[in-house]
This record gives sequence, C-alpha cells and structure tokens, in this order.
Amino acid sequence: MNDCGDIGLQSQKLQTLAWFCGLLYVLQDNTGALLPRSYPPSAIKLISSDPVLDSPSFEVEAILDHRYTDRGYEYLARWKGYSKKDDSWEPATNFDDEATIARYWSRRGKTAAPHRPSGGE
Repeated sequence: MNDCGDIGLQSQKLQTLAWFCGLLYVLQDNTGALLPRSYPPSAIKLISSDPVLDSPSFEVEAILDHRYTDRGYEYLARWKGYSKKDDSWEPATNFDDEATIARYWSRRGKTAAPHRPSGGE
C-alpha cells in the first residue's frame, strides 16, 4: 500500500482509517483490522465532521482598529476581496491565525494586547 494516500474518517462510534488506492478505499477499523473489501468513494458517507473546519472562513486583509467590550477586545477587520462597507468588529476568537492580531499590535508598538484598556486604548 505504499502508493496509497492516507485519509482519516471519523464517526462518534468508530475511528476509521482509509487508504485511497486508485478508485477504491481500503478501510481499517479502530482495532487495526482491515475490512473485508474495498469501497468506492460513492459508498462512503461522512457521518460526522469538524464544525470548525466546516464553517466558512474569510481572509483578513488588515485589522484597522480595536475596542474593548465587557467580553474583551474586538478588532475591526477589513476582509480581503471585500469593500470597506463589509468591515466588521470581530472578537479575537473569530480569527483563525493569532499572528494577524499580533501583527496589528506590533504595528501599534506593542508586543500583545494590553490586559485591560488604559486611557484611549
């Protein structure tokens, strides 16, 4: 099976590994035993998925500003490929890449977000 590509399939009851060989998948159950036959892609049904990976994701062109709320900092995001009217305030948890926020604070002369706002922050 050296020519095969690895993929992982998961369900709540069974973790399954599959090797893609040509047009068929060779499946392995959670004990490591190979299933008795190979399966075409049309016979495999995704029964669970990762909601984080399945949610839509947009690329940030730049963080323009920040504000402090009772839930912490929010950042004004300019979205790549969208206009100024689509800018939106987003909590830090909505950013996939923490480096985006770190670059924003670096441009403002800080190494990270202040723990609490001071003065005009």
